[in-house]
Amino acid sequence: MSPYLLRDFGSAVRAEARFTYSVANSDNTSFLSDSAANRVNLRLASGPAYKLLTWNLDYRRETINYESLPDIGTEVTAANARRLITPTVGLLAKVGYENYGFPGIGSGLKGPTWSTGLDWTPTPRTRVAATAGERFYGKTYNIDFGHRTRLTTWSAGYSEDITSTRSEFFIPATTSTAGYLDTLFLTQFPDPVARRQAIEEFIARTGLAPSLSAPVNFFSNQLFLVKRSQASTSLLGVRNVLVANVFTETRKVFGLVTLGVGDFALSNTIRQIGTSFLWNWRVTARTAWNLGAVYTRREFPDIARADDLTEIRMGLSRQFPSRLSGSLNYRRRQNNSNQSAFSYTENAVFATLQKRF
Repeated sequence: MSPYLLRDFGSAVRAEARFTYSVANSDNTSFLSDSAANRVNLRLASGPAYKLLTWNLDYRRETINYESLPDIGTEVTAANARRLITPTVGLLAKVGYENYGFPGIGSGLKGPTWSTGLDWTPTPRTRVAATAGERFYGKTYNIDFGHRTRLTTWSAGYSEDITSTRSEFFIPATTSTAGYLDTLFLTQFPDPVARRQAIEEFIARTGLAPSLSAPVNFFSNQLFLVKRSQASTSLLGVRNVLVANVFTETRKVFGLVTLGVGDFALSNTIRQIGTSFLWNWRVTARTAWNLGAVYTRREFPDIARADDLTEIRMGLSRQFPSRLSGSLNYRRRQNNSNQSAFSYTENAVFATLQKRF
């Protein structure tokens, strides 16, 4: 539940106050304790009156109450600003302070944070932004690139964040296919409502998979640092849609690991690298063929374990009268691990039937 209040002070300032209450329960509390959290977000941001200089002030405070573990408290304050140097180049700056409270790790999870960088928007279709700075754990970087043409989209980026298993359960764990199509359909459907409806109908008609592979969440009651890189591209043709992405991610736990409990009990650091590909071919106006492939490698350095997961998925979808659609799919998934107890093979056949009203 997340009630909020927005208030505009003329065209100069916009204020937002938000309270969020969330609950997460697990049927195996030895791996993930039941919990409830209260979070307060406060923001002041510049309004339309600011042209050359835009800014925002953010404050976030959250307390996570675990049923069988000590509570975790987070408090983050940040000020961001962007100053146009030229009509297409802006100077970025951020200062703040963050404090992550977790028993057993002393006072190491708090301190000032700052970063500075540039963003460049040479055309409405292209933007790149890069920043570098310091956080309490050391140097930090962020890169965000995006470009689109009439038929293609391209993106790449690198980010760092301190988060938890619990927090990531409340955000999507995969890369949404609809997100790629939203950019591809932007020229044809400028109105966001009409574009969303067109994307939903397109996915239903073609039977596209709802998401691509992405770094997966796992079970831990502790805070960890995530460093993630990703790149993706997509192509919209007359009868074909191609989407591909690659990613790398490293998660490193903060503090002492509880032995035998959670995924970090195997290794203080977990690395993931992967790629996926999706091809949709519209055979006729009502029939489409889908083919997808996924490869992901997961490494647990502290126990010298590595898993290679591959997946191939193919299927046929058909649009019937009266807004009825169906699909038939086959999936083969295989995990090869250098520790044989974790290897497995899966074959699956599944069918879906969807009715839109």
